[in-house]
Amino acid sequence: MRVLFDDQIFSWQKYGGVSKYFCEMIACLPPNSWEIALKFSNNEYLDSSGLIDYHRLFVAGEFKGQSRLLLELNKPNTLYKIARGKYDVFHQTHFLTYGLRFLKNKKMVSTFHDVNLSTHNKNDDFVKLQLKSIDRSDKVIAISQNTKKDMLEVLNVPESKIEVIHHGVSNPY
Repeated sequence: MRVLFDDQIFSWQKYGGVSKYFCEMIACLPPNSWEIALKFSNNEYLDSSGLIDYHRLFVAGEFKGQSRLLLELNKPNTLYKIARGKYDVFHQTHFLTYGLRFLKNKKMVSTFHDVNLSTHNKNDDFVKLQLKSIDRSDKVIAISQNTKKDMLEVLNVPESKIEVIHHGVSNPY
């Protein structure tokens, strides 16, 4: 089985728990069983992992709109990789839905860490994107029983779609 990961979280985050999660998970997968659709990034976890070759941009500093620019630079490659279809499962790393229409009949997985955008840090526009991703996903990974409970109660996700897979701990710990 081959898994395609999109660029989204590696475009958006220089540091962050979600990009760290994906780097740790991908590093544990067998070589040649995955691909990250990415050409450009400033993500420090991806850089230190050595998982893939890519171009680091804007190393002199950060500026407003940098993440959005990286996303736009990566989008054509991501769309190409999705449409090409040389994978079995697409794992979305964030919830922008621009590539979903190219998936055709491919399986899709999404990971939810929490439902804070529906509860504490309300962002209705982003929740709509999350719901669209959930609707297209064959399975949704919840990182805890509480996240699963919240997804059932707040987002009305069908229980059959949700699998709880707890975070692991990397070797140094």
